[in-house]
Amino acid sequence: MKDTRCRMELPRPNDPEPDHSGFNCGNALRGGYSRTRASRDMRPGGSRAAGGMAALLIAVAIPIFGGASAVDAAPAGNNKMLIIYYSWGGNTRYAAEQIQSLTGADIFELKTVDPYPAEYRPTTEQAKRELNSGHRPQLAGKIDNLADYGVVFIGSPNWWGTLAMPFFTFLEANNLSGKTIVPFMTHGGSGFGRSLADLEALCPNAAVLEGLAIRAAQVRNAQEDISRWLKKIGVIQ
Repeated sequence: MKDTRCRMELPRPNDPEPDHSGFNCGNALRGGYSRTRASRDMRPGGSRAAGGMAALLIAVAIPIFGGASAVDAAPAGNNKMLIIYYSWGGNTRYAAEQIQSLTGADIFELKTVDPYPAEYRPTTEQAKRELNSGHRPQLAGKIDNLADYGVVFIGSPNWWGTLAMPFFTFLEANNLSGKTIVPFMTHGGSGFGRSLADLEALCPNAAVLEGLAIRAAQVRNAQEDISRWLKKIGVIQ
């Protein structure tokens, strides 16, 4: 019988510090959670580069919330922005810092109490076990002032076709009802996979705006594409 199980893609030779990406697959949401800690890390993003061929590798997701802008969808009087991201190999961190440099948003990196292995293959295997078993890795710290933010960016690598498991921990532990969520993802060829559907299921009472999926190999040349996306959804002018 043909093996149709999902698997994570290996990094390509030109993928700098690859985050894990998967094919368009994923498991049902399962229980268990911990909380996270806030940060005021305001590191600037990377250099600006022309889109060129990289623009063809940037996928903009179909908006879940009707095409409204971040300003329109944000809770009344609260357009304060927070970027929350998880990054194993550095690609999603780089994208998050570019978004921060363009928006001035606060930024917070999810970290697990027990770090994932430094080697790629063991990390893919651990992530697969966690997804299949419904394990939720414990996170370090918590966000004390999450209620202060009306717009929350969610940035993750594509792990086995969905969000990295630390985000399942975070989103199951924190109520984002009434907030505007703006997703972005780094990947090795699978785009968002089923992560948008999982995100909507985890945050059923939030407005999820149009997201941006960026190939890991192109993330360091993606600032112009990120800027166009942020303008399109009304985050910047």
